[in-house]
Amino acid sequence: EFVCFPVTIDFYEFLGLQYIPPEIRHGTNEIDLASKKMLPKLVEIKDIKGDLHIHTTDSPDSDNDLDEVILKCISLGYQYIGISDHVASIQTHGYEKIQKIILEKRNKINIANQKYQKSGIKILLGYEVNILSNGELSWPDELLSLLDYAIAGVHSSLNQDKDTMTQRIISAIKNPYINFIAHPTNR
Repeated sequence: EFVCFPVTIDFYEFLGLQYIPPEIRHGTNEIDLASKKMLPKLVEIKDIKGDLHIHTTDSPDSDNDLDEVILKCISLGYQYIGISDHVASIQTHGYEKIQKIILEKRNKINIANQKYQKSGIKILLGYEVNILSNGELSWPDELLSLLDYAIAGVHSSLNQDKDTMTQRIISAIKNPYINFIAHPTNR
């Protein structure tokens, strides 16, 4: 008869090992490190000072407006956040419309920074731009330069071969206005 016992801190202590959290159980050298009490310290919730990949109701995948997001982040003790909604396409909206969207969002962010100044949180303006199938970004550099930062991500043509997909990511990384790559393994 097979009996399964929960893996607890007591179990590791019984074996003379430092507790190995599930996040670092990879079947590599963690047992050796645990026997020497040399496991790395993991990031804890209290260590997180902010988040730079946050969507609001300006993106289709969020249910929270800007104020709701800010208030939640303040309650978490964040020192900074970045609002990085998904972008509207230049091809469907045109350059001037996108520029207007950015400037309106910049104004909202500026107002929010004033409104929540006493909380100690700093709110930054970013966007999550698409890496198109040809490796170009969905926004030109002139628009990206209006942001505090930009995130690039692959969201389409997911059936391309490995080399083409890799070149798409590399192309985005080389852009001086791209600060982060979103879901590099495509979720």
